[in-house]
Amino acid sequence: MTGSPPHLYWRICWKWLSPALISVILLASVVKQCMTPATYSAYVGCVEFPNSPLHNGTTSWLREVEFAWWAQILGAMMVMLPVLPMPLLAIVPALKGLGVMK
Repeated sequence: MTGSPPHLYWRICWKWLSPALISVILLASVVKQCMTPATYSAYVGCVEFPNSPLHNGTTSWLREVEFAWWAQILGAMMVMLPVLPMPLLAIVPALKGLGVMK
């Protein structure tokens, strides 16, 4: 666009630093999701006003409840589906360049 090649700093950032940091963030997010189940705040009433027949009430109005196992798998699939092409589109050209794939 300006007629000159980008500075070495930008070439290193674009080729190595950014993909490495994005990969680390993606891996850390997947590990965190696997280690701690997703929860939501459910209204259960309080001790003075137990509105739910399933719960006797708590000292607060809300309680943290884990999502069902199938909902967690569905959520993980919804997150990974748009993200999965990124590492695949990075790995395939690298393997072609090494001669592993034709």
